[in-house]
Amino acid sequence: MHVREVDIARSSEDDLSGEDIWNKFFTEVAEGEWDCVFLSLPCNTFSRARHLRRKSPGPRPIRSRQWPYGFPWASNLNKETLKQHNFFILQCKRMALTAYKAGKFYFWEHPEDLGRVRDTEDSPGSIWQWEEIQDLCKKTMAMTWAIYQCHFGGDSQKPTRFLANISEDLPHSAWPSFDDAGFYSGPLPNSCGHRFHVKKLVGKTNGIWNASPSAAYPSKLCRYLASLMLSRFERGRHSTTTDRLKWPWAPLL
Repeated sequence: MHVREVDIARSSEDDLSGEDIWNKFFTEVAEGEWDCVFLSLPCNTFSRARHLRRKSPGPRPIRSRQWPYGFPWASNLNKETLKQHNFFILQCKRMALTAYKAGKFYFWEHPEDLGRVRDTEDSPGSIWQWEEIQDLCKKTMAMTWAIYQCHFGGDSQKPTRFLANISEDLPHSAWPSFDDAGFYSGPLPNSCGHRFHVKKLVGKTNGIWNASPSAAYPSKLCRYLASLMLSRFERGRHSTTTDRLKWPWAPLL
């Protein structure tokens, strides 16, 4: 499997805040140079930890369920951050559509929409609330499912959702649902089944936000995703023009 990772943390040339690098990959994917595209976006503007400021100090919310694209009254710095992250989301939607139209696969990962935050009136924003993303699912005949990352070796629960144009019998393969008060009711169960977790994704440790290191996937989750991708080819549901399978996209941090 040949992988092309695009990540600003690896190289300054991988800066996806501009159009040129996107256009390069749009062309490559449209021409069938890659067999699968994996999309993972910065999620700090969607973080539930922002809504726990009464318990733990930190950045304030800049999105909500009412304003999933961002608060229209956001300050200059937050406004620019929202603009950039929204740009990433729309470019990823275009990339997923490009892969689908080229007869290729895409996988998209982002934190699960967990609804209202306990002991608050806050309901955080989520990309899974965006009409554009739900429309993408319909247009590409994709499926969506959720997992707890601790089931794949993670130090914390970190509920995560995937969207992919595959057909597979996977657990928790339904859109997020909520009760009348706005609290999460599935498809993930209330508990992951573990008595405790090594890491909590709220607050700081030694001056570093606890949520930051969790951006990296546990190795078992990487293996799980790679196996799902390879199974598409092994079942003969996908044609390639070379003997080498190519997977160009890795987490965008």
